[in-house]
Amino acid sequence: MRRSCWWCCLGLLAGCHVGEQAVVIEESPYYPLAVKTRWVYQAPGHTRTQEVVRHTLIEHQPAAVIETTLDGKLVAVEHLRPKQDGLYILALDNRPLTKPLPFLRLPPTNGRTWKVNFNGSDETHVFQITADPVKVPFGIFPDAVMLRTDVHSGGERKMSNLYWFAKGVGIVKHAVEKDRQTTVYELVEFIKGP
Repeated sequence: MRRSCWWCCLGLLAGCHVGEQAVVIEESPYYPLAVKTRWVYQAPGHTRTQEVVRHTLIEHQPAAVIETTLDGKLVAVEHLRPKQDGLYILALDNRPLTKPLPFLRLPPTNGRTWKVNFNGSDETHVFQITADPVKVPFGIFPDAVMLRTDVHSGGERKMSNLYWFAKGVGIVKHAVEKDRQTTVYELVEFIKGP
């Protein structure tokens, strides 16, 4: 309750008005974005939590704001916009991207690939979707799809992220491959917001 009062005061200082129309977010079949939706993941020695904290406008586009904490410390803030053709990242750590980054193309077609130049840098993200059933502590998902993103810079692959998406739940598993090490986060708790 205390936090919501703080956000309300901040909104008033920023020029928001009481009674302003609420931001409407489309529902994404592979990433629920209702406010208060929360995912809790475990990796060896770590707990990562992601939560949809609010809906807002950024660059005149509706977005769900997702905060990520690692072992209780805020490590990332993303603004996501679901559309019929996919899920787009509009901002990272409250900084708008030069253009929306297509994160997950919909429908998730096996073998589909696309490339994105990230924010005008020499970094290129290569995305690929494959069907990949997965089992995590939260459950078994025989119809999950895996999204692999390879980050290339200076002509070589710097890191990879593998995300397993389950319809109606979102990301159920996330593996980060960097510097010849792999960290795997598996979903242990999921609460869909009202």
